[in-house]
Amino acid sequence: MLPESKYPEISIESLAGYTEDAPGRRSFLWSCYGIVGIAAAGFAVIVVSTVFGGLALNWTRGFAMVACLATMVGGIFRAYRFIPRSRQTGRPMHLYRNASAPAGILEVLYVDPDSRTYFRHVYAVPPTD
Repeated sequence: MLPESKYPEISIESLAGYTEDAPGRRSFLWSCYGIVGIAAAGFAVIVVSTVFGGLALNWTRGFAMVACLATMVGGIFRAYRFIPRSRQTGRPMHLYRNASAPAGILEVLYVDPDSRTYFRHVYAVPPTD
């Protein structure tokens, strides 16, 4: 997870004059979580075909299941560490923690000061009872 002291905090209100980059956010989500979804689908297909298809769990299926799980974990870890590049300038974006986010929510703002664009992503939401 993002350490408290590693990234400075800014509020979303301080980004007045910046435009939200929705295509940049979609690109970020696909690059980080797209592979996780593909690996999860592969894992589900293997489990369903093994359990309900009457197929034996041999070393090939076992290896594929472990590979899918490792890919999912690696993709999630990559999302926490990934610093996207701006679609307009190609430079790495600056990461900030949203100071105006409610307590217990980790929302990261990805800002490109050159093109004056940003997008945000929520990493941690408190559990609901």
